[in-house]
Amino acid sequence: MPPVVAVRGEDGAARMAAAPTGEPGSAKRCGDQAECRFRALLYCRSQPPREVPFEELASLSLSPDDLLWVDLAAPEPAYLRDVLQRLELPEAFADLLPNGDASPTLRNYGASFGLRAIAAVMDENQRIAAQPLAICSGTNVVVTAAARTPAYVERVRERQQQNIELGAIEAESFVVALLDAQLATYYEGMAALEAQVERLELALLSRRELDVLERLRWLRQSASRLRRLLTSHRSVYGGLSRPDFRPALGENVNAHFSALDSRFERALDLAEHSRELVVGTFELFAARAAMSTNRTMQVLTFVTVLSGALAVIAGVLGMNFAAPFFESGVRGFWAAVAGMGLICLLAIVFARWRRWI
Repeated sequence: MPPVVAVRGEDGAARMAAAPTGEPGSAKRCGDQAECRFRALLYCRSQPPREVPFEELASLSLSPDDLLWVDLAAPEPAYLRDVLQRLELPEAFADLLPNGDASPTLRNYGASFGLRAIAAVMDENQRIAAQPLAICSGTNVVVTAAARTPAYVERVRERQQQNIELGAIEAESFVVALLDAQLATYYEGMAALEAQVERLELALLSRRELDVLERLRWLRQSASRLRRLLTSHRSVYGGLSRPDFRPALGENVNAHFSALDSRFERALDLAEHSRELVVGTFELFAARAAMSTNRTMQVLTFVTVLSGALAVIAGVLGMNFAAPFFESGVRGFWAAVAGMGLICLLAIVFARWRRWI
């Protein structure tokens, strides 16, 4: 099944046409890079979403109750500009393609807008990694582009697989659905951090031996990474909810943007809460270490006092007086040793009773 895109004819009507691959299939070799995938899904009101086959391209047109979603994976800028030109979308959107120093960005092109959002995912090294996604919204058309299709985008596609009413919503509202799924990656990351914090605290309270400092360092870095990535989206979510961003849209779309911004603010609060949980765990570790140090000092103090007491007794017994006891020989020696041993035993029993050791 060949990929499809929407193009507009001379009469201004939107029609479906083949993707600029030049051959059937959903992938195209982009220079010397890996294959870039092109997938176009058409959502029609009261009909299940479908990929438009090649034989229907010439006769299919987009109505107000249709929504076209074009998803690109690993596209070259020139290839993306070709797609945008066919869709009559601003070619400047190609500048939002994720790169090494990608940061969240929002740009208004008048009749359309583009943005770059960054999701937070856990990589194979158990570190928080950034996963950028570029989104462009036009009239009844949404284009997404990334180095590799994110998992949350695939979940959106699966969730909308049988949604027969999706074509009735505006493209801007569909962008909100994508951004909501992107924001959910931060909620998932914070939930995973909280679970790690809880396990670490239980290990601390159970006095199990573990590398606490290393795990605390990992948790602290992960919490800070999540918070920094999320905070960098403030201009994007705040810009979408501004009244002057899309003034011509209906109240429903603006309400969706406002709700998305509210959820973003709640995510910021949770990110700060996650950081405080890590700090609280460090304080618990410090208190646990202080308690262990105090207990060690108690034992050392008890041993020191007991040793001092025995030394006093031994010193008294070593005094050079002509007492009958000092003439008892071996029997007197063992009697002194037994007496000091009894004193040690009684002292240990008393210390255990008072929980000094």
